[in-house]
Amino acid sequence: PVRATSAGGAVPAFDLEARGVPRLDGTIAMCRPPIGHMPGVVCLQDGRDLAVAWRPSGDNPPGGRVFLRFSSGWHGSPGLTMVWCDSLDDGEITVPASLLDRYPAVSGGINESSAIGRMSAATLDLPTGPIALQVVSQQQFLVTRDHPPSL
Repeated sequence: PVRATSAGGAVPAFDLEARGVPRLDGTIAMCRPPIGHMPGVVCLQDGRDLAVAWRPSGDNPPGGRVFLRFSSGWHGSPGLTMVWCDSLDDGEITVPASLLDRYPAVSGGINESSAIGRMSAATLDLPTGPIALQVVSQQQFLVTRDHPPSL
């Protein structure tokens, strides 16, 4: 387990615990594979759904989730658009073309880093607002429209 505690101060005392998650090995079709430290690139194609698969984990804690996040924007800037899909750890997410067709292209060709991840979380409601502890195993990628960018 991963634990977060606070003796109190500006935020009341709390104690949260979330279980670790198994590594996520996702299968997402990439038009350019990872190169060295650079993540791979996913090419969204107009009119086509995007199916993402992974091996479900029987070890994921109860309530464990898998997310798929596309972020548009540039490094260090606020995101312009975000698509966030959330699923049970059941092995597949399909993002419909009707949603992906609205995802913007950017002038540089590649959007900000996106990810698929397995997550366990614990949340506590305090008088000052909610506190959340998230434990994540994720695989990052970049997103572009229709064709792989050149390096």
